[in-house]
Amino acid sequence: MRSLRSGPLPTLLGLVAAFLIGLSSNRVYVETSKAAGLINVSSSSQPSWLAGTGWGGSFGIEESGTELAEEGEELGLGDDVAGETDQTRRKRKERDDKMEEMVGVFGQAFFDKSISYSGTNHRLRRILRRALAGESISITILGGSITAGHNMPNEMGKDHTYHALFWKQWQEWFPDATHSYLPVGIGAFGSAYFANCFLEHVPAELDLVILDFAVNDLRDDDFHRSFDHLLRALLTLPSAPAVVTMEFFAIPGWIPMTTAGSNQLDSSRYLDIPSLSLRNPLLPELLLHPQRIPDFYGRLPFPDGVVDPRHPSLRGHHAAAAILKHHFWKQILHVEAHNSPEDVALEKQAVSRIGIVDEEKEGVYDPREAHTKEEYLEWNTDRTSYLEERDWGSRNEDLEVVPRMALLDPHDPSKFIPASVPQCKSLSGTREKLTILSTTKGDRIDENGVTHFGEGEGWFEWESSPEKQYIISRSPGAEVTFAITVGLGDVKLWYLKSTDFNLGIARCWIDDETALWTRFNGLWDARMSIGVIGTVREGIAPGDHLLHCVLEGPEFRISSLITG
Repeated sequence: MRSLRSGPLPTLLGLVAAFLIGLSSNRVYVETSKAAGLINVSSSSQPSWLAGTGWGGSFGIEESGTELAEEGEELGLGDDVAGETDQTRRKRKERDDKMEEMVGVFGQAFFDKSISYSGTNHRLRRILRRALAGESISITILGGSITAGHNMPNEMGKDHTYHALFWKQWQEWFPDATHSYLPVGIGAFGSAYFANCFLEHVPAELDLVILDFAVNDLRDDDFHRSFDHLLRALLTLPSAPAVVTMEFFAIPGWIPMTTAGSNQLDSSRYLDIPSLSLRNPLLPELLLHPQRIPDFYGRLPFPDGVVDPRHPSLRGHHAAAAILKHHFWKQILHVEAHNSPEDVALEKQAVSRIGIVDEEKEGVYDPREAHTKEEYLEWNTDRTSYLEERDWGSRNEDLEVVPRMALLDPHDPSKFIPASVPQCKSLSGTREKLTILSTTKGDRIDENGVTHFGEGEGWFEWESSPEKQYIISRSPGAEVTFAITVGLGDVKLWYLKSTDFNLGIARCWIDDETALWTRFNGLWDARMSIGVIGTVREGIAPGDHLLHCVLEGPEFRISSLITG
């Protein structure tokens, strides 16, 4: 494998770096504006900011090239793969050379920092082995407004989101099959929505899923449970997909710099899901060099045109794409270097089940069980028997089994969370659209604050953008009714919370049980507008029911109904 220590590339990049350092402040502004989308950049030419080196790290090109060469030797990079033709070998070398050059641009430290959790990558390697064998792979992206490419340059955003850039790379890596690519990004929607409604947007036969919810979720237990629920629902699909999480970050100034990323990392580690992060390498860089912040964030639409500290710029998306490419490349190298029949057989052991305990085989743990004095003495004097044990937490047959309990649950010797995908009716879904069964008129409050009883509108469909659709009412007293079907007994509401849209309270109940209502407040003090999930009732008898909601005022927005 060619090292970056020699050849024309280090010299060329060094000259480019030296030239960039000597640029005038006006030229720096121009280049930054191009990256941010304030000045048009032709998509057919390489943006100038790709010439930068050492993103989020101090490693130089020579150092990163050396480290990568050593890593490649350890992984077996450059060795012949069994049955490989000369043409395939050349293509593999071209692929590895391009990735090596990418590491030289960003710096090895950038990629070292980007891995929050790698784990076994067992599921991912299984999918990559299939792709290397020429099989078609379905790639699904689930996320919020970052995945949707909000506040990127309009003419480039669609093709330069982090996932579009990764998809282009995937097709270059695996050109011998027809793969599918389905990105779903909905602004202000987080993991709680997708945990219940992802099948409204994507088919159940998934191979690879990339998740982006670190910014849209908040750092609390409710959001953590939703993310854990989403991971478990995906991993227990019959297709046994591989899942990878990507952590972005926002710095708006009115919320903590850590949102849900830290909590989500706990669940990723628990369920052995690779977790990649743009925050790890870039946030320290931006805090140390604040003049670079405008480089990595988008712009609010004119006439504002100011920096949008929640959505990445072209440069930010490009950096996230590089992180994905690098991690996947490393896993490809591992698969190519471990190509024995035993390796292939192991990675074909796809599992999509919850880890039910075989009590007859494994026994039962009872924390209240008292042991005899002889048993205690035997335990107290045992110093060596554990050294004979093997495969601590790494038994091959257990690598993809989903734990029977959620991480936020207290330990219970007998608790078991069954695999479930709740039913969802969503305005933005594709399978079962949320519709109003009936509505009544409410009151109209005029500009002088005078209430005109019975003269207001009822509930109606409304959208703030094509992807943000709601059933809303602005008429206090207006009632809306939905037809629902309940399976396991739960009814939940997905609604918007915000400080900015004059939102208020709705009261909801099931059938004629008006005394058993639940009140939902769309107003909160968090300076962000996102959808949240709330429980109307639990323990409802299975079958068909009616859900009623009445607006108490001044406005309420519903996007989905979820029944478990």
